[in-house]
Amino acid sequence: MSDSAQLQQGDWSTLVGRLLMSGDVIGWQRVVSSEQARVFYSSSLNVYCKIFINFKIRDTLRAMVFPYFSRSNQFIRHNRRLVDSQFSAPRVVASGTVNRHGWVATEGLPGIGLGYLLATYLRGREIPRSLLRWKWQLMSALGREVARLHNAGIYHGDLRPNNILVDLKPVANFGFIDNERNKDGFQVLSNRLQIKNLVQLNMVWPEDLSASCRLRFMRAYAMERGEAIDLKKMVMKVSVLTQQRLRGKAKGGYALLDPGQYQSQVDKLVEMLQ
Repeated sequence: MSDSAQLQQGDWSTLVGRLLMSGDVIGWQRVVSSEQARVFYSSSLNVYCKIFINFKIRDTLRAMVFPYFSRSNQFIRHNRRLVDSQFSAPRVVASGTVNRHGWVATEGLPGIGLGYLLATYLRGREIPRSLLRWKWQLMSALGREVARLHNAGIYHGDLRPNNILVDLKPVANFGFIDNERNKDGFQVLSNRLQIKNLVQLNMVWPEDLSASCRLRFMRAYAMERGEAIDLKKMVMKVSVLTQQRLRGKAKGGYALLDPGQYQSQVDKLVEMLQ
């Protein structure tokens, strides 16, 4: 049994209350997140704690009156749907409410955020040839995985690159995080939602991901979808919308606070690919 599983609900509630009040708890460190949440990580437990902050009174009242629709419960529900559909998502070990803010604690998934991986370790064509070929395979595999997600009637509410974790293996595995805004239960996912997810995922600077890699992704996606998709039309639509969104962002890319954090894993991967 893991250390996290041995913690009782009361222990978790006390811990989360301390994290919310000060954020200064031994063994826990703050993780960069949106303003709508505070995220902490314990390396000893390999557990993330996500506290959903209700800034508006209406959000607090909705969570109190209709707890089913609280963000923490939506996270749990959509995570379960992903796992039931044979996708990798964080396992919830505890959940609750503290000071009217919902929270969930989840086991950490193995892997590195796709955006970090592309910008830090797979940038350009000067990487080892074996790693470049793996990058091409990675983008095709990712295209098939996102298509499989859509074929299952699931729309990811925030499919930005770092919300997909890549396990550094010869055959990469993918994990989906930040799933509270997902939508599921669709028999057929609308073209609008498909395009929206594809644009979110393409929000990577050209120097971090070439046009040929993006095309590999789109071809694999279209083939796996198994529908009469006009690939050229879809590529143009996604490209135009992506460029419009990128122009509104400050220039930069995904940068790790510790650029060498995963270097040993990447080096090991290169050795395995030889």
